[in-house]
Parts: sequence; structure tokens; C-alpha cells
Amino acid sequence: MVDLGVMLGHQPCGSSSKARLLSIKKDDLYSGVIVDEVFGLQTFSSHEKARPNELDSMDDAFVSGAFERDGEHWKVFSLYRLAESEDFLNVSA
Repeated sequence: MVDLGVMLGHQPCGSSSKARLLSIKKDDLYSGVIVDEVFGLQTFSSHEKARPNELDSMDDAFVSGAFERDGEHWKVFSLYRLAESEDFLNVSA
């Protein structure tokens, strides 16, 4: 189990009542990722597609896209990219 906040150099996620555990299964990898909050399924139309804001290099590696709606920026975080990263594999081992 990996706390995503700690892995990305931020505050730990697990202390909030909104924190959630996401499970990852990729090939022979079974792991859990603790996140600070989950907003549920969001759907966007193609005209809402946007470029991701500037992020630090660690976060940027896991963002696969972005959308903007009503002035709010939504980043698409890829658990698949996370599961392939050497940093994640070293932490979850």
C-alpha cells in the first residue's frame, strides 16, 4: 500500500475522512494507493479538453490529460502510468 501524497513529496493523504484506497492490478502487481479524495466519475465533452497546468516533474509523469469546465481545471491521473513507474514499483515492493 502506497500513500500517493507521500510518494509525490506532499503531505500524507491517509489522515482525512475523505481519504480513499484505490486498488491497482497490473500484470503480477497487486497494490493499493491511498489518495486524499475521490470525486467520482466525471464526464467531459471534447470541447472541454485543455492542456495540463504546469506541474512538478513527478506529478506530470502521471497526468494523461486535462479538461476545463466552468473555469475549473480537472487533471486526468493515470493509475496505469503510476503502476509502470520505477518509483512506485520500488515503494510498493
